[in-house]
Amino acid sequence: MRHEVLTSSRTRLPVPLRHRSIVLSQRENSNELISHLKREVLGRVRERVPKVFRPRFIAKITSENIEEAVNEALSGVTALDIVMIEENISSFCARCGECCRRCDPIVVTVEDLKRIAAYLGTDFYIVISNNTKQLKNGIYSLRAKPCVFLKGNTCTIYPARPDVCRFFPIKTKKGYITLGLYEYCSFVANFAVQKSIGLLVQDLIDLEHPEIGRAIDEYMAELERSMPRSQAGQLAVAEQLYRRFIKPRGTTASTSPSQLMNYD
Repeated sequence: MRHEVLTSSRTRLPVPLRHRSIVLSQRENSNELISHLKREVLGRVRERVPKVFRPRFIAKITSENIEEAVNEALSGVTALDIVMIEENISSFCARCGECCRRCDPIVVTVEDLKRIAAYLGTDFYIVISNNTKQLKNGIYSLRAKPCVFLKGNTCTIYPARPDVCRFFPIKTKKGYITLGLYEYCSFVANFAVQKSIGLLVQDLIDLEHPEIGRAIDEYMAELERSMPRSQAGQLAVAEQLYRRFIKPRGTTASTSPSQLMNYD
C-alpha cells in the first residue's frame, strides 16, 4: 500500500518576517562548524520523530522531509523566531555555564552595573572597580574567562545578571537581531531541533487539513501588504502573532526583544 507523503517544508511567513542569517562567532572553521551543527540537528530530529508523532503520521514523513525541515530551520531566524526564543529562552539553554566561562568581553551597561550593585548591597563604584575592565569608547566588560561572578556552575548574581547574559546568544549584526553560533553552545542546535519538528507539524496540517493551510496563507498575504520595513516594526507584528496564535495561556510577557537592538 502506498502512503501519501509530505511534499516540502517551508516557513509560512510574509517575506519581511523571514530569515536573517544565524551568525558565526568567528570566521575560523565556519564551514566545519555549520556542517557539525547540521549533522547534530539532523540526527536529533530523526530520533525525535518516532517519539513525537503517531504511527500513521510517521508513515507520511520521509527522510527527505526531515532533511528539508532541518535545512529550513538552519537557514536563518525570522522575527517570529526571535520573539518565540525570547519568550522561551530557558527552554533552549542547556545551563552548562560555558558562555560564562568562555565569553570575553561580557559587555555591561550602566544600568546593568547599578542593578548588580543593588543586588549585592554594595556601592556602584566598588562594583566597577572590583569586577570590570574598561574597553574602548568607555564601554565596560565584566572580568571574564571565567566571569568574575561565576562560582562553580552557578551565577552568583543571576537575578541581576546583565542583559547581554539574559538574552545570550541573541545578538545584533549590522543592526539586525539574530542568533550567534558558538562551538561551545548548544542553544542554536536545541532551537533548530524544535523548529524542525514544528515545520513537520505544519506540513502534516497542510496535508491533513488543506483548508486550514489556505486560510493561513490568505491571512499571511493580507499581513504582508501592511508589513513595516524596519525590523523593530516586524518584531512588533511578530509579537502580535505570537500572542494571538502561539503563546500559552496564563504566561506573562517578558522584555521585548526589540530592546536588544543596542547590544552587540
